[in-house]
Amino acid sequence: MRARRPTKQTGTRASSGWRKRSRTVHNKYIATPAGVFELQYFFSRGLQHAAGGASAPVAVRQLIRELIAVEPPTAPLSDAALARQLAQQGFRIARRTITKYRQALDIDPVDERRARGTRLAAAA
Repeated sequence: MRARRPTKQTGTRASSGWRKRSRTVHNKYIATPAGVFELQYFFSRGLQHAAGGASAPVAVRQLIRELIAVEPPTAPLSDAALARQLAQQGFRIARRTITKYRQALDIDPVDERRARGTRLAAAA
């Protein structure tokens, strides 16, 4: 499975000796070669999958992006269909969560993607 494992806050607190980890990283930022990120960005609860493990939400968002990238332009996948496909891959994820991730990725809803696809097909 390509999805990354989540980084949990409790494990880092125990290994670093921080007593109040949430206060330590709240409203703190780190500059990286890829840009400036809030420290909270690097910690996640993780999404459970059927194999018993967990994957970071960032990895699940990437899977959603890949599924949308290969969908047929004239028949794009709805959020419910994306949830079903992820369920087949072992991820239990709600349609509402798919919608939230799709919006965070700045990907249009299915009706707008379908309208764009039919316009492209009609022009060809």
